[in-house]
Amino acid sequence: MDTATSLKAICFDTEYSADSVEFCPIPKYEQYAAVGTYQVLEPSPSDDSLDKSITNRTGRLYIYSVDRTPNDLQSSANALQVKEVFRQESSAILDIKWSHQPFNGEPIAAVVTSTGETNIMSLDMNGKLSTILSLHNGKPGILNLSADWANRVNPNAGHTCAISESDGSFSTYTVTPDAGLVKQREWTAHQFEAWIVGFNCHQTSTIYSGGDDSLFKGWDTRMESNSPIFVNKCHQAGVCSIASHPTWDHVLATGSYDENVYIWDTRSIKRPVSEISSGGGVWRLKWHPTDPTLLLAACMYNGFHIYQLLNQDMTKLEHVQEYMHHKSIAYGADWSFADQTSSAMHPDNIEMNAAGI
Repeated sequence: MDTATSLKAICFDTEYSADSVEFCPIPKYEQYAAVGTYQVLEPSPSDDSLDKSITNRTGRLYIYSVDRTPNDLQSSANALQVKEVFRQESSAILDIKWSHQPFNGEPIAAVVTSTGETNIMSLDMNGKLSTILSLHNGKPGILNLSADWANRVNPNAGHTCAISESDGSFSTYTVTPDAGLVKQREWTAHQFEAWIVGFNCHQTSTIYSGGDDSLFKGWDTRMESNSPIFVNKCHQAGVCSIASHPTWDHVLATGSYDENVYIWDTRSIKRPVSEISSGGGVWRLKWHPTDPTLLLAACMYNGFHIYQLLNQDMTKLEHVQEYMHHKSIAYGADWSFADQTSSAMHPDNIEMNAAGI
């Protein structure tokens, strides 16, 4: 029997469809959450100047301050206060990822867009973002879809990020004070959209990718060959979420349009060690920053769910909490690094209509 409890939420309206939310992991900035949005622009029937075959998208980037303050009605309880502190118009934003190491003393985020741009943005103490570096993928009509940094666990990994694209490829980039944002290498990874890319955060020479071709692949950046080190076909639809465990170095989670969450032992990637049906496409997965057993999932048409690994061999995954009261597609979800309890933030519970990417 499913005994999951329901989560409560504070709802706010971003006007455009919210598809990405990321809490800043850097100490003294942990109250800030970046939210990315997108909107498909419908051409006017009377406007003959627009090419009707081209999809036009717009977006907006927000920073919200999420603070806990004592509740007047019960001094032992805490209440969340959410305040918008920054907004910026943009092309459609498809992913945001914070570096887990500051750059020149400030947090930085990689913001990837529908126009093929990777923007490296720095955050000041007041929650304001500034673009410090920007690079286009050089491919007209190709969207940047997802981003990840190599330095979540290992600070010696520097500021290396991976970006996946709608032509099925992904690339690695480095951020340096002298050279700026420099492309290192590109892999042709999937036949269709490369929905997701992610580092093994304990062994950052290993990168994982998932594509609309239903394939989950691994890559070794030390190899001169552009061939994958494995190709897994367990998922029955597009693979759109990958989460390397920040504490347990052999644990990995993947999610797919096939509505399944798989837990893997990366030492033997042939088949998952546990799985659970999410009831919706699993667009994002996030491990809790301090409780290694908890996994947060944004499950598109079936809301937000929290799962728990119940044993050390990872063979039992249980559904423990959910949020089902939104009216839009559940795309983005994240845990706060400032709050060491099980609270999470998800932007797609906003009361509005949502469109697919």
